[in-house]
Amino acid sequence: MLRPARPSRASGRTIALSARRHRLLRYGFTQATVILGAVGYAIHHGASHEWVPRDDGSGRTVARLSDSLTQSRANVWRYPPGARGRRHADKAQEEVFVVLEGTLTVDLGDPPERHELERGSVLVVQPGTILQLRNAGEDELVLFIYGAPPVSEGADFFDDVP
Repeated sequence: MLRPARPSRASGRTIALSARRHRLLRYGFTQATVILGAVGYAIHHGASHEWVPRDDGSGRTVARLSDSLTQSRANVWRYPPGARGRRHADKAQEEVFVVLEGTLTVDLGDPPERHELERGSVLVVQPGTILQLRNAGEDELVLFIYGAPPVSEGADFFDDVP
């Protein structure tokens, strides 16, 4: 049975306590299993992103969000006009690409099949799928890229698609 929620003394957040935990706290008992308000989160405000240039000469920059994650990876990428990533296939990571600004041009599979995704589009790519991202447009492309599990190695690389 859950008692009505009450504010945690540590944070002011409202949490629900089991009847047993409520009794333990009411009588002053503490146990390692009694945790109040243990919630982890990070907020990344767009205006405060630190944009780090990619060291491959592509002109792409990345705002790293992955340091805040434990079970997955995520970053925000900027692709200037004409920029492209390497053609690759992740062995273990499932990826989700969300177009925040601009138009994403992506080559999927082998032989490559080209697709254009406008702002608001979402692409889900399963492990083992060959892909190459590019900005073939005249405006900057901004992508949110999310992947799980949080592996950064383990990709096979292929020749670029012209």
